[in-house]
Amino acid sequence: MAKPYELTEHQIQAQILDWLRLKRRFFWRNNTGASKASYNSKVRFYRFGSPGSPDIFVIREGVIYGVEVKAYKGQQSQTQVYWQTEFEKAGGKYILARSLADVEAVL
Repeated sequence: MAKPYELTEHQIQAQILDWLRLKRRFFWRNNTGASKASYNSKVRFYRFGSPGSPDIFVIREGVIYGVEVKAYKGQQSQTQVYWQTEFEKAGGKYILARSLADVEAVL
């Protein structure tokens, strides 16, 4: 079995999502980014999601949690730190998850 510091963000996120399904938590994967698409010879650029928002949202007992997944040495961007600050000011709980254990400890 891989040690926590050997796992990629994708692997950690997959573990967390599987655990949330197993525990039957109400959650959703939050996708953010941008994409180009063409239609009728026109290229359009689309943005989706809120930049800096966490990877996963969970609602439990009336509390909303934002889960940002980072690999062992991963760092939050300035936008993510700002989002975390504003989210917590608004009453949300934020989890910086470097492993499934980080999420299990809170949820």
